[in-house]
Amino acid sequence: MELAAVSPLMKEMVDIGSGFIGFRDEAKSLREALHLAEKRANDLEKKLKASEKARKKAEKDVAGVKDLRERLRAAKNALSGREAKLSQREADIIVSLSSKLALVK
Repeated sequence: MELAAVSPLMKEMVDIGSGFIGFRDEAKSLREALHLAEKRANDLEKKLKASEKARKKAEKDVAGVKDLRERLRAAKNALSGREAKLSQREADIIVSLSSKLALVK
């Protein structure tokens, strides 16, 4: 074989080999990028689940606070009513005692 005929064939083989090495390196780089993306997706999924759990707890706490406020308002109203009745009773007792004192004198 002539050297001129071998040289283009060798050049083509070297180009194919270089291309293979380039593709191998690119495939390795893509696998690493995919691994990092999967890890990031898993981390985000964990954070999302934690966030949803915290949101549900917060919603439950808000409902509890709302219920406590309603119960507090009802207790205040009941206390105000009892205070009004007690004040009226005291006033009635004072009037009754005053009239009895006036009769005794």
